[in-house]
Amino acid sequence: MIRDRIIGFERIHRDQLIPDERNWRTHPESQSKAINGILKEVGIASALLVRKVGDKFKIIDGHLRQSNEEQDTWPCLILDVDEIEAAKLIATYDPIGAMAEPDHGVLESLLSDVTMEESDLSGLIDDMRSWEGQPWSIPDIEAADYNVEEETISIRIEVPKVGHKELVTKIEKAIKSTRYKVLVR
Repeated sequence: MIRDRIIGFERIHRDQLIPDERNWRTHPESQSKAINGILKEVGIASALLVRKVGDKFKIIDGHLRQSNEEQDTWPCLILDVDEIEAAKLIATYDPIGAMAEPDHGVLESLLSDVTMEESDLSGLIDDMRSWEGQPWSIPDIEAADYNVEEETISIRIEVPKVGHKELVTKIEKAIKSTRYKVLVR
């Protein structure tokens, strides 16, 4: 049986919430605008994950939401995890979610029913409508697939904003054992 580590649910004042310094995810302005947009348009629809540390609560997941200064209290699931278990969650929580692959037919159907009032969200939805292929699932690239004898090769690849870092990493890995280098502009 899987252990249930949730020991409580509370609405916790922002002054009692402290970010975990091991949070390795940074949040660009576009993401901040998008999360604030969905908070304005729909409202709070999920809880932060926290653990009790002394008389405060350390955030495991929800750092960006908690930074929204318009909200004083946040719904929180309180977990009974230690420092090491919290580190495992912080390290893997978002990457596990990012492993999901889209079903483009279902996405297209879903997006046909979605309109957003917030401009930052409508732009995101428009971007999602224009995606072709699989922006979240970048295919494996192997150096053995390419027979390159030229001294200089220029390849122009246009990729959606989502997934571009993963694509660059896979390209770099594919040619790492060669004398070629990747220049990203």
